Amino acid sequence: MSKLALSHIVVGALVCAFIISVEVRKGPHSRTWASGPAANTMHADNFDPDSEESYLAQVRAAEINGPEIPYLVSMLHNLAGFYQRKGRYAESESVQRRALAIWEKAPGQNQRKVMSCHLELAALFSAQGKTSQANDEQNIALGLAKVLLGPSLSDIDNFARGAGGDRVNYSDPMGAALDAQSLARVFQKHGDFATAERLYKYALDTFDKFQGGQSSLQLSSLQGLAVLYREQGNSEEAAAMQKRLDETARGLRGTVDQAEVDQLLGSSAEALLHSPLTAKDLETLKKLKDVSATMRMHVNEKKAEPVARRILQLEEKQWGVDSPKLAENLKNLIDIESSLGHLASAKALCERYLAIASSSTATSTATSSSKELDPESEEVASVLSMLALVLEREKNFAEAIKTEKQSLAMRLKTGGPDQWVVGESYSRLGSFCSQAKQFAEAEEFYLKGISICEKFDTPGASGVMCNLARFYLDRGSYAKSEVLYKRSCDLQLKQHGPDDPMLALATSDMGLLFYRQGKYEEALSRYSQALSVLEKSDDTVPMTPAILIRSASALEKLNRKAEASKLRARANALQKSE
Repeated sequence: MSKLALSHIVVGALVCAFIISVEVRKGPHSRTWASGPAANTMHADNFDPDSEESYLAQVRAAEINGPEIPYLVSMLHNLAGFYQRKGRYAESESVQRRALAIWEKAPGQNQRKVMSCHLELAALFSAQGKTSQANDEQNIALGLAKVLLGPSLSDIDNFARGAGGDRVNYSDPMGAALDAQSLARVFQKHGDFATAERLYKYALDTFDKFQGGQSSLQLSSLQGLAVLYREQGNSEEAAAMQKRLDETARGLRGTVDQAEVDQLLGSSAEALLHSPLTAKDLETLKKLKDVSATMRMHVNEKKAEPVARRILQLEEKQWGVDSPKLAENLKNLIDIESSLGHLASAKALCERYLAIASSSTATSTATSSSKELDPESEEVASVLSMLALVLEREKNFAEAIKTEKQSLAMRLKTGGPDQWVVGESYSRLGSFCSQAKQFAEAEEFYLKGISICEKFDTPGASGVMCNLARFYLDRGSYAKSEVLYKRSCDLQLKQHGPDDPMLALATSDMGLLFYRQGKYEEALSRYSQALSVLEKSDDTVPMTPAILIRSASALEKLNRKAEASKLRARANALQKSE
């Protein structure tokens, strides 16, 4: 984890907070929809998960047996998920509605499948910030679910079968569990905690049965139950669920065998001598990608960098130096180099990525193939934002603002204003303008960011509030700052409980707020609360020294200099150990 300036400590912590939340909020495309012969094309050697054509080929293969068979739905969901990941929401909706129409017309009892399609549409609209349309789809799903669950909303067996009467068909237990997990969130939102709890537990039991003790699919149900118990004031059960969630997430990160990494790097060095790459070379490349993903989960940039570099070298040889297929690893490298403070390298990689995106339209048009890297896609917009952050760290605020505005314009054009990423973009512009001393513009951007992000029930919303709270704190608007910090802390407490590092950082900033007003005892109390959380985790060690120094300053103001001296010594020791 890179060192962070104190004024940006909350913003940086967002990355850490999303290690778990990214697993939880994957959306419709996270489902394992595909099954059967046509689904096997997803795992074939020529299947490219970043190519639209690969998904369209799946659909065409399934359509051979007819345009309205239920089996085709699996392929349609894969295609819809691809479009959603690319920010092509209208196309995703069109494909999902086709899937819905197939289940509505299919013979037999398909209530749960129809309900599932409405939940997927609700998730799609939520991803765009279209709350009203999302609610409409959720309400349709809720009505179907109540029929399946019976008058007492407790007939989980009938729900799993997906039909009324005595028709028994448990052929899709994982699908039923995923539907139960999605539906539980809707009941929870409507305040029906008992039904939500039953559905979450059914999903967890099913995942345990079919996938063993630790599965990424469990994360959403575990987090949902932790939040549900906190909402009910059941702190003991909430803590137990949060503990299990944390343990599961840590277990899923895996471990890295450095000897294996060294062997793979050696093998891939030999592979660079081959032209073209052999089947063995391609297998080495696949293993390197798996290792790279595990390293990134461990936030170990120094060890991940040579692996990512070697992957890029092999992919360049496989596809060419200007291929859009390099995009995913280029983004990975940009993130690594930025975290390591290698700003010149990160900047060059951003510019290379954008140049490939710019040229990919002409290439795809000339070959009449589908676009592999749309220059106006969310992927490209995200790289523009990454470049803006690099420019910010170079203190080139004018260029950072200009670049982030390009990213924002692209997102507004392709997806409209009610997107989470648009809210984040406004918040970044607020930060850049604030540092450029354009305070009126900064406040306007921050407020726009919050107005969008608070519509989404995600951990990042609290971070956006903290950014504006810190802005008001630095401007001396203490009352406004305190209101926002309290809102942020309440949201974080609800979502992740009292031991969340993000909550600790916001609490520390509230301490600074009191310190600036001369309320040193209150400041010290907040700092102590923050430290008690941060010191429980090795991942937060780089953040701890700054709060120790804040605590020492408060103690000095209270004339408790001996205690202050001890805290400063601890802070210095931690800084030297990093």
